Amino acid sequence: MSPTQLPENSSKGIVAVGIGTAGCNILSQLADYDLEIGSLHFLSCDKTDLTKLQNGEKMLIPLEVGGKVATGYVRGAALKFLDKIEHMVEDADMVIITAGLGGKVGSAISPLVAEACKKYSKKCMAIVTMPFRFENNKHFTAGVALKRLRKLAAGIIVVDNDEILDNAPQAPLLEVYRTINDKIGVALSRLLGGAEESGVAVDMHKLLDTMNSGGYSLLEIVTSSTNGPEEAVKRALKSICRSANPESATKALLYLIGDEKLSSSDLYASMNLISGVIGKGSPEIQYGFSSKQTSTTTAILLTSGYQSTKFDDYDPLSKILADSEIDDAPETSLGLDLGDITSVD
Repeated sequence: MSPTQLPENSSKGIVAVGIGTAGCNILSQLADYDLEIGSLHFLSCDKTDLTKLQNGEKMLIPLEVGGKVATGYVRGAALKFLDKIEHMVEDADMVIITAGLGGKVGSAISPLVAEACKKYSKKCMAIVTMPFRFENNKHFTAGVALKRLRKLAAGIIVVDNDEILDNAPQAPLLEVYRTINDKIGVALSRLLGGAEESGVAVDMHKLLDTMNSGGYSLLEIVTSSTNGPEEAVKRALKSICRSANPESATKALLYLIGDEKLSSSDLYASMNLISGVIGKGSPEIQYGFSSKQTSTTTAILLTSGYQSTKFDDYDPLSKILADSEIDDAPETSLGLDLGDITSVD
């Protein structure tokens, strides 16, 4: 069985875990769809992330009031709940993690959940959002967490917040965050088996087959109100080109959401566009689509097989140290005051 392959009839064993504000918000979007997920779990250090949720199991990881909230400190606090986290995943056939990286909670706890999956030999798929380009202070934390997750998870889907922001540059920031969560929720619902009544659905097996090429997977979500599927797919491909070398991709999964006029020609043209850009002209492409009353077309494009992306530069130490690491899994921050020390003999 390949790393991201599911056994047949295993839907009741799929466990989804939303971590931190972004992860909880994204996963909560999926609760409204009839998906092949056995149970939902939400982990956060912020009580407000959990109180608004209507479904699933909730785990609050409290932080000491006035404590130094560093990534290592959050991880140390979460270790007190390690038994519960391991119990959450130990009987699963597959674990799906949703989280925003760059923030302390998502970056600290996501690898911890992935480690629990590895301990019990459970397949783990991580779906993560990366911080905006203007959030420079979060890039290093996000890069380190992404590197750690890649070692632990069977597959990683990366969503670039910047690409969604570029599609709504004038919107208030809080609205942009909601838009990102909504779009990712809709996209994942389609890729995990949810669909409109009219169309061709995809399912978990097609999703995992696309991710079986290894490396990173990039998820692009583009809505066009002008030129339909062709424009949406073109913009999605441009986003890929800004994040990774498109020729290194080997597989793709396209899902189109359009109006009742969505045709086979639209689908054929969209797939030709993808073939002309990724995978050196011969990628393996799977697809699905749905039609409904709408004035826009949305292209959900998942491409996989990338061994590197622009996010590798978020962790410059990884290039300097190569395969060596100073501290593979820091459990907590010491919080020491080093005073005026300027050198160490």
